[in-house]
Amino acid sequence: GGLTITHDICSNSNIEIGTAYIGQMDLSVYLNVDRYQLFGGTVDMSFGVQIDSSGTMEWLPCGTFDIQSAEITEGKVKLTCYDFMQRFNVAITQNPVGKTPYEVISEYCEKRGVTMGTTEAELNAMPNGSYQLPLWSSDGSTQAYTEQQIIGYLAQAMCAYAYIGQDNKMYIKQFSQTVDKTISEAGRFSLTLGDYETKFSELSYIMMSNNSAHVIGDSHDYLIY
Repeated sequence: GGLTITHDICSNSNIEIGTAYIGQMDLSVYLNVDRYQLFGGTVDMSFGVQIDSSGTMEWLPCGTFDIQSAEITEGKVKLTCYDFMQRFNVAITQNPVGKTPYEVISEYCEKRGVTMGTTEAELNAMPNGSYQLPLWSSDGSTQAYTEQQIIGYLAQAMCAYAYIGQDNKMYIKQFSQTVDKTISEAGRFSLTLGDYETKFSELSYIMMSNNSAHVIGDSHDYLIY
């Protein structure tokens, strides 16, 4: 058999904010079972370490995963499972208007049977965390957004990322601003400096009081600094 668990908070090549990646577990075991009985089930995975000569085990939780697919080949069952972030991969039915990030995310968690691991006070302390952040489209539609995407957008507005912890709770976290390690110039394989200047040619916004749209500037070299 074999076991692989993958959790990401950013891609392989970039440090990103606003991510809400789905954790994946691939498990292969020799098991005599009808694979159709596995669909809709979950796998509660822990990793055991023997800590003394008497055989005492310490178990480290790896999380609970929903079974996505099951294949049987030569008596070996191969399971592909996702963590609870997968449960939010459903289309929203209305724009989350007039609610703070905590209210939106906690409402989604309640619907999907997931517990919030980040408190309301912790979210409110983040940038934009205490503000109502409606995600408007140009025509007021939901544009087939999923709850997972909305969670990611809200996390991005708070300079954070979302993930499911090993305790199966939803967390919104920020990267630490404390320097942990400095890589010397001799220890770097390559270095590219991004010294960019950003100019905005147009700014659009919606007034919450009367739901009216406004635009400042245009797309013809009208620069807003």
